[in-house]
Amino acid sequence: MNGANLHYTLAATGSFVVAVTNNYLWNRLWTFRHSRGHFAFQGLRFFLVALIAYAGNLAILTVLVEVGLGKIVSQAIAIVLVTPANFVGNKLWSFRRQH
Repeated sequence: MNGANLHYTLAATGSFVVAVTNNYLWNRLWTFRHSRGHFAFQGLRFFLVALIAYAGNLAILTVLVEVGLGKIVSQAIAIVLVTPANFVGNKLWSFRRQH
């Protein structure tokens, strides 16, 4: 089964765009609701953290696929590995409390 028959990096990029939008809104509304700043300023910081995490995800995904692991398994492993760094980046920078 090939799904949408997209190259794995294009599929990862499409999922990144959907995920970063969804994650920003939910993090702003729920996870970090007490740390709200300017919507666009926080959004830009969130997006930069997400881009760094995405670059790490894509690097891990590519290496794992190139060494022969399946694409879906590789993506799952990459997500597990970059999620903690993504969360910490958002907690300490995107949504840090202003004093």
